[in-house]
Amino acid sequence: MKTILACILALLLFIPTLMLAQEKTYQLKESQLTEEQKTQLRNTNVIGESTGWIGFGREVGQAMKEGLSALNEEVNKFSQSDAGHFTMFVIAYHVMGKDLLHAAFGTFFTAVFFVMFSFFYYRNCVTRKVLIEKSGTLFSTKVKKYQVVNDPNTYRDLDSTRALHGLVFVIVLLIMIAVTFLGC
Repeated sequence: MKTILACILALLLFIPTLMLAQEKTYQLKESQLTEEQKTQLRNTNVIGESTGWIGFGREVGQAMKEGLSALNEEVNKFSQSDAGHFTMFVIAYHVMGKDLLHAAFGTFFTAVFFVMFSFFYYRNCVTRKVLIEKSGTLFSTKVKKYQVVNDPNTYRDLDSTRALHGLVFVIVLLIMIAVTFLGC
């Protein structure tokens, strides 16, 4: 900010002096010029002046080309070194590191959440048979007793439990999306 203000102040101070240093120009009708002035104007070599500027532009272009090719060679040499590899890693991390971390952690926690949610939903909301007693030896089982859990006929709050699980699923999924894609 200070640099910008200093540049503006310098321009405001130096513009009037530059305007005073310029030579004044006038526009005249051709009829007001003498024959000598007319021939002098006709003989002015506009092409010669433009050739000078063209040569100057070519020289500037060559200088820029040589400077950039030297810079390119040095950058290539540096990028092949260990310090160059580390520098490229730091630059890449600075550009997209936070996004990659959010995507990695968000994906990991979303996968863990889906596994946990599936387990808890199965345990609390799905009607299933559970083995409660087994008689017999280790290799021969004679009698197995099962009990039905989460039966809608006996468990009246099963619908509210399923709704609560669905609500928790949506809320946590939105949090995971925010962590993964928005970087919250």
